[in-house]
Amino acid sequence: ISTSSPPWRPSWCSLGTPSDAGSTFDPGTLRVHAATGHGVGRFQAMASPCEVLVEGGNRRLTRRLTAVAAADVHRIEAKFSRYRSDSVLALVHAAGGAPVEVDSETADLLDFAARCHQISDGAFDATSGVLRRAWRFDGSDRVPSVEQVAALLPLVGWQRVLWHRPLFTLPAGMELDFGGFGKEYAADRAGTLLLEHG
Repeated sequence: ISTSSPPWRPSWCSLGTPSDAGSTFDPGTLRVHAATGHGVGRFQAMASPCEVLVEGGNRRLTRRLTAVAAADVHRIEAKFSRYRSDSVLALVHAAGGAPVEVDSETADLLDFAARCHQISDGAFDATSGVLRRAWRFDGSDRVPSVEQVAALLPLVGWQRVLWHRPLFTLPAGMELDFGGFGKEYAADRAGTLLLEHG
């Protein structure tokens, strides 16, 4: 976690050079082929198929650009995953209510989460992570009881966090979940990197 904090930027997806968070990307997993007028690169990340389309159909360029995108998407997944014990979110959760100093990339995403909460009048809430204890996203049709959800609601609410960049304090027992914007952020970052490399 970085100790420096650049000035706030209005665009949450125009981030500087983020730190590496133990990316697990394997370039051997890329699949590239040519289609009419463009190249297609494919990889898996964030439990989803991902695809990069490169105008012109040059296979070597498509492979290079897909590798750039895939590496950063995997880096973001590793850094912000709610399922990894070494992610930034795990560090925040383990702090037990103590302030955590976050790097500029994390700070930008926390700014974005705060803004989403504000403009949605609280309907969008990145502190909803504990609701995973009741809602299982396993493909089943199981729905939690009203009582199960109600028992967790005291641990949800952006208004309970303290956010004074770069210090973030999440009350003990609460959990962040960037699932509401994580894939979108990764796609925007990949697009920005591809423009820089292509």
